[in-house]
Amino acid sequence: MKLLDVFDALPLAVSWMGSWTHPFYPLGLLAFGVTLLAGFCFKRFSNQRALAQIRREIGTGYLELILNRGIFGELIRTQGRLLVLNLMYLKNALPAIFVIIVPVIVVLNSFNSFFAYYPLRVGEVFSIKIEGEGAAGIAVVENEIPDGLRFIENDSLLGRVVFRAMREGEYRVPLVTGDAAFGKTVVVGKGIKKLAAVTRDRGFMDMLYTFNPGDPEKLPDGVDAVTVDYPHVESSVSFFGWRPGWLSFFIIVSLVPIIFLRKFFDIN
Repeated sequence: MKLLDVFDALPLAVSWMGSWTHPFYPLGLLAFGVTLLAGFCFKRFSNQRALAQIRREIGTGYLELILNRGIFGELIRTQGRLLVLNLMYLKNALPAIFVIIVPVIVVLNSFNSFFAYYPLRVGEVFSIKIEGEGAAGIAVVENEIPDGLRFIENDSLLGRVVFRAMREGEYRVPLVTGDAAFGKTVVVGKGIKKLAAVTRDRGFMDMLYTFNPGDPEKLPDGVDAVTVDYPHVESSVSFFGWRPGWLSFFIIVSLVPIIFLRKFFDIN
């Protein structure tokens, strides 16, 4: 088992619970759990005594700004001291932030592969779009097309190929540009599944973006990205008419409770 497969356990559990209802409901419970865990880690790995002292000094500094509004020299000195105090606060909080943020980034990458898109439905028409210089010469190896897909057209002007999904399953679409052959995996099915909507050229930042998931094969020269137009997962929860995506929903549900739970955790 790969290390990154371990991080798929949480989204798999959420998608399993989401099979009974909309996946955003168990996702909200998980986000709240992340809030509790983050509060515990922040208190455990930060210097709370130093943070409390710095917060008191910052509060005093802001009071001095109000009292000395008409004294330019005092305002400059106070603002300089507040800048130093804020940097000191960040220094004392940084170890806890690092402990929290690194695993969260990895887990969110895994969640994105499950909750950003739905798999293709049987009968649905979809396209695979190619970005880069090789897009104009894109073609499909027609004698290698899987039985579960039906080839419709090759739109070289837009750098895309169009198919219809005929049966549930996971299929590799054989593509070629120039003399280079490569492929893109597509998933046809129901519910929530792990999907790689975009395969990018493996620069460092792109690899960080797509390391989980992503098709393992390397893209040929001239192809920067290959994208399947999976349908987006829409939220069942509305905030004043706005229906957020899974990541916005996760951030809202995990951050808002912190305002009310700071006293419970006694966090500075």
